[in-house]
Amino acid sequence: MATCKASDFAFSSFVKREHLAWPGWVQNREDGAVEVVAEGHRSDLLALADRLRDGPSEAEVQDVELSWRPYSGSYAGFEVRH
Repeated sequence: MATCKASDFAFSSFVKREHLAWPGWVQNREDGAVEVVAEGHRSDLLALADRLRDGPSEAEVQDVELSWRPYSGSYAGFEVRH
C-alpha cells in the first residue's frame, strides 16, 4: 500500500477524469493537501506516484510522499472520500 500526499490542488476531479484502477481512496485534506491510499503491485503504484507528480495541468504539485505498508486487500474499488 502507498500513501501519497500531493499539496495544493483538488485531486478528486483528476482521479475521476483519469479513471484510476487501483483499489483505495483519495481525499482532500483540511490543510490543502490531497491524500491518496492505493493498493496494488509496486510497479503500478510507482506509476501512480508519477501520475500524481504530474497532476492535472491546472495543478501545482509541490511534493509527493510515499509510504509503503503491507497489502491488506480491504478496498473493493477506488473511491473519493469527502
